[in-house]
Amino acid sequence: MTEITYILHDCFTVRLPGLALVFDYWKDGDGGDDREPAFLDTLDPSEPLYVFVSHSHKDHFNRAIFGWAERFPRIHYMLSAETAHKCRYIMSPTSVYSGPKVGAERVTAFRPGDAACFGDVKARAFASTDIGVSWMVEAGGRLLFHAGDLNAWLWRDESTPEEAEQAWGDYLRVLDSIGEWLGDRQIDYAFFPVDSRIGTGYYEGAREFVRRFRTARFFPMHFGLGDAGERRKRAHDALVFGNYANLTFGQYIGLQAPGDKFAEKV
Repeated sequence: MTEITYILHDCFTVRLPGLALVFDYWKDGDGGDDREPAFLDTLDPSEPLYVFVSHSHKDHFNRAIFGWAERFPRIHYMLSAETAHKCRYIMSPTSVYSGPKVGAERVTAFRPGDAACFGDVKARAFASTDIGVSWMVEAGGRLLFHAGDLNAWLWRDESTPEEAEQAWGDYLRVLDSIGEWLGDRQIDYAFFPVDSRIGTGYYEGAREFVRRFRTARFFPMHFGLGDAGERRKRAHDALVFGNYANLTFGQYIGLQAPGDKFAEKV
């Protein structure tokens, strides 16, 4: 069984047989505190837990994740290199930091192009159009892609045509590198920003992605910012699948309330 749960913004948990993944934890949508978010109660502490951080922006990273090591002895952290650098004091036994620490052996830092294997999990980092990386993960016989902040950040209503063209070119170059590695393989689960704050054409990045790559299950994300009304609007806009869906292939799944789940047999 594969079970995917939306936590908030860009954070999802993915439970696969014998392991779990957490991507870009910021805060708990169900109101748990920073150190013990409620969704941790759904994970088996005897199984490996892999925690991914695409970059250090505050809506993608919370250093409270390092406190989870007390509860999950088989935890491992996959961090973008710039995130690892910014929180290197957490891995230092001699630092004066009084918060939760972890040993450096529990942390792997990735730059674009880096890859590593941990048991049955293979992780590969690709570039982003923001800081940090995007993730391709092979686990449980499934291929997952989590974009982090990789997107076509065009801002057409605010940018000059030249700036928008530059942003589009930057985005396509990252997709080219993903495509060179992926070939004709299918992405089983993709988590990708569809953020209407961008304005006109906010969905163009997602549309290009699902036309280039065979994406079996697509989960829009990045609509957890702003006040309650803004979040509702962004979530609604992200779920207008007709703007960007590939009508010839794939399923588009709108998880938008914290705790919303998708499950299927592996």
